[in-house]
Amino acid sequence: MRLAGLMLLLPVLAGCTVAAPPAGDDGAPLVPWRTLQGAPDTQGRFVQLGQPVAVAGWQDRIFIADAGRNRIYRYDRVADRLEPFYQLHLAPDARLLSNAAGELYVTDPDNRQVLRIDGQGRVADRYRDFNLNRPLALADDPRGGRLLVLDGPFQQVLAFNRLGRLESIVHPRDESGQPPGNLIDMAADRDHLYLLDGARREVLVVDRQGRFVRRFGASRLRQPIAMVRDSYGRILVADAFDNRIWIFLPSRAGDARAVSVGTAGAQIRDLGQAESWLFVADAGMGAVHILRIAPLSATGAAP
Repeated sequence: MRLAGLMLLLPVLAGCTVAAPPAGDDGAPLVPWRTLQGAPDTQGRFVQLGQPVAVAGWQDRIFIADAGRNRIYRYDRVADRLEPFYQLHLAPDARLLSNAAGELYVTDPDNRQVLRIDGQGRVADRYRDFNLNRPLALADDPRGGRLLVLDGPFQQVLAFNRLGRLESIVHPRDESGQPPGNLIDMAADRDHLYLLDGARREVLVVDRQGRFVRRFGASRLRQPIAMVRDSYGRILVADAFDNRIWIFLPSRAGDARAVSVGTAGAQIRDLGQAESWLFVADAGMGAVHILRIAPLSATGAAP
């Protein structure tokens, strides 16, 4: 592996034999494992990805929303097997979220709903509400038992219980008490919501009542498109301007440090995270890049 400054290039390993993931290198918070452009299905036939626009994972399973084929695939990293999971018309801004039960949540913005699909690829529930206009992002509530849904037009976060009933609504505000401009993605911990603002090109942090806490990333981000929170508490943001992934580590003082990791991606559309793995949906290359998330070294530069 070659590291030039803070830029880490992803090798294209599509179609190769699955190998053990590499260990983290000093100064490399993201370690490339492979680039998935297709894999055999259960019958041994090779399935080629078309236009991945969303990705989610849990343990050894990766769910891929392919807008080019209007199909969601489920990939088994251990068996190196790619199989159709569910078929529907996928909006370009569709998002996925998976859980330990093997279920998958899918935003269906055009129909103002979120689908819950069971492990057998059947619709188990539809999350709908008068307050939900266009679902843009999903997050599992770390407090347990609830699904968080970002609504685009109303710029609010809706919390649904596992029965699909709306329990509460959070209206985020900035330091002046005004609503954000253009929220496009989110992440959550027990105390905060992290909201990606595409208009202001930054991450807005609010408490669980929507009150302003801080903001970061405006000096780095140019065209942010997707965001996840990793198992170390860091915020990873994909920037579609130059297909970089920024890693922000909030310090104890409430500031943030960041390192920039450049990939060989052609058109990053979404990020997914599971345990120590990061998944990058690349619509331009027709691929999903799989990277191992390593602990951040002391190479991060102040934003």
